Amino acid sequence: MTEDASSTPTLFDLQPDPDKKIQVGRVPSLVREGIRMLLDASRGDFLLSTALQLVGGVGIVAQLVIGQQALQALLAAARRDASVTSIVPWALAVGAVSTALFISSSIQRERQELLGEVVARYVEERLLDVATKVDLIVFDDPDFHNRLERARSARNQPMNLVFGVSGLARAAIGVIGVTIALVAIEPLLVPMIAIVFLPAWLVASRRGESFYRFFWRITPRDRERNHLAKILTGRDAAKEVRAFGLAPYLRSRYELLYDERIRELRQVARRHLRFSFVANLAIGVVVVLTLLLVAWLTLRGGVSLSQAGIALAGVAIVGARLTEAGYSAGTLSEASLYLDDYRTFLELLPAAEAARPTGPGPDGLRRVDVEGVTFSYPSGSTPAVADVSLSISSGEVVALVGENGSGKTTLAKLIAGLYRPARGTI
Repeated sequence: MTEDASSTPTLFDLQPDPDKKIQVGRVPSLVREGIRMLLDASRGDFLLSTALQLVGGVGIVAQLVIGQQALQALLAAARRDASVTSIVPWALAVGAVSTALFISSSIQRERQELLGEVVARYVEERLLDVATKVDLIVFDDPDFHNRLERARSARNQPMNLVFGVSGLARAAIGVIGVTIALVAIEPLLVPMIAIVFLPAWLVASRRGESFYRFFWRITPRDRERNHLAKILTGRDAAKEVRAFGLAPYLRSRYELLYDERIRELRQVARRHLRFSFVANLAIGVVVVLTLLLVAWLTLRGGVSLSQAGIALAGVAIVGARLTEAGYSAGTLSEASLYLDDYRTFLELLPAAEAARPTGPGPDGLRRVDVEGVTFSYPSGSTPAVADVSLSISSGEVVALVGENGSGKTTLAKLIAGLYRPARGTI
């Protein structure tokens, strides 16, 4: 076989940009990909969980409508000095809707927990498909392991991405229903409440991008730290660690890497908290101004007392739903970043399968000729094997003799076809 290094497919030119922002035009395709993955992993759990989230959005609107009728019935009963029995049907209706929402929420949480575990398994198995078919040489490059670790972090992102979409849908259902009620009471309330969405979305999207960049850059050090922990706790290395007294040095290196992670994470969190404080302060100001507007309209007689009560409840609900919509949009953006890396990693599978030989092996092996073979590891500065030639005939016993690191094992792997030479023929 003859190989040229320039024709050998590699993983390393596919590294993502840690400072990238997800392109808005790609979000729909990523959402479709996330939905497809969830359906493949567990169709029933996904459909049930999504339906229950939508039920929650409809239930909020039902609570508001029934609550308005109950309040009007209570005020009417108070004016007529009627008994409490006239309020019982409305109380039962409010209780029934609330109970249904509690049950729905409980079931949804349980199904979501199960769905998350199933999706994590699905993602991990797809990564194993790639890892078991790529060329052996990629395992000698740290960049491959960094990319694999980052792809593993996407195990929960398909669910987060789709729940971001369903969260937007649930919030939209609640907001539309309450907005219709607020328009009927006082249209001035609607634009003020809508302002809540912008700072909530900015906070969530900024947080997602900040923590994604942190995770991207810390991956090599996390891998080193986890490897040190494995050495310190593993059975295979225990003898050498104790025989050579390596535990103090390895432990200090482990602690240093953890200190760096916590210090950088603290910096990221501190920057985000400053931004979040300003945004949440703006949300609070808008809500207060809106409540004061409702009070002013009530005192001037612009709205009735019952309408004021529903308006106050509606303001609280719409504010919460718009905030939820903002955070759902941020979750969608963050999940898209991780899922994009995962998709890029899986795109290696077709190329890896196409590169694998499919033809029949030779009927018999009579001689192996190695002519001018040169090979370098991805992270090596000099060739591990340089311009090596030899010939081995059937029945011969050949010994490869040399110092440690002289390339004996590498040459054996080249002859066995596990590695491909950069130059020369076998």
